[in-house]
Amino acid sequence: LDFISVDVSFISLTLVLPVAHRFLKEGKTMVCLVKPQFEAGKENVGKKGVVRDPKIHEMVIEKVANFASQQGFAILGLDYSPIKGPEGNIEYLLHLGKQEGGEALSHETVETVVKTAHESL
Repeated sequence: LDFISVDVSFISLTLVLPVAHRFLKEGKTMVCLVKPQFEAGKENVGKKGVVRDPKIHEMVIEKVANFASQQGFAILGLDYSPIKGPEGNIEYLLHLGKQEGGEALSHETVETVVKTAHESL
């Protein structure tokens, strides 16, 4: 495939990324919607399935990005989705490429994106 868009619910991206890697052509990209409520673990999810703690958002993004790197993806970008989930969840867009190299996603970048999301939405 030349491009993959991933928006899954009730399943972790860590189960989807290895399969996506097999189908994505070398040098092509994909965008994943990172949903903290489905990555954080039940103990970190609040009422109505909402994760409000920015530190949990940071942990989830870093977990998914690190896993993606281990699967052979380069991290090309991170931003927050301008659309909140139905119950008010803040979600994030992770841009990945099937290519060599690429820089790791720094904690500072993650922190800035999460902070901006919480201030803007």
